[in-house]
Amino acid sequence: MEGIIIEFLTFYLPIYFKNTILDEVFSGRLRFYYYYLSKCKMTLLGNENVRIFYEKYFLDSSYLQLLFENGIIGFSMLTILISFGMYIFFENKDYRAIRIFSIILIFGFMEQAAFFYYFNVVYFIISDYIFDKENVNRRIS
Repeated sequence: MEGIIIEFLTFYLPIYFKNTILDEVFSGRLRFYYYYLSKCKMTLLGNENVRIFYEKYFLDSSYLQLLFENGIIGFSMLTILISFGMYIFFENKDYRAIRIFSIILIFGFMEQAAFFYYFNVVYFIISDYIFDKENVNRRIS
């Protein structure tokens, strides 16, 4: 649920709060996000031409970068993976992992490195749940 809320705010805030005090709090990021949302074309499989805009306006959002570079399909897959990860953490009552993952999701709103493999520790946490046979059997039954 947390990931979906952050993704929603990624689209909602730039449209309705650009050039406001909230934009100043986010260091002008909402203005840049609005620029990308209004100027770049969203496609199903992504758009390599969006990198040309990076030279003019740096894209500082993991969610928007993933949307424009990997398309609606890639963005949808991320949403499903985030939801699945949170579901696993809540089901196993791993509140420490939930806090870590939530911080990374919020960080992804303001930085583009949030989902890079070398930054995101959640990949190591969730692999314990995926590959641990005891947890898998408990989830299935």
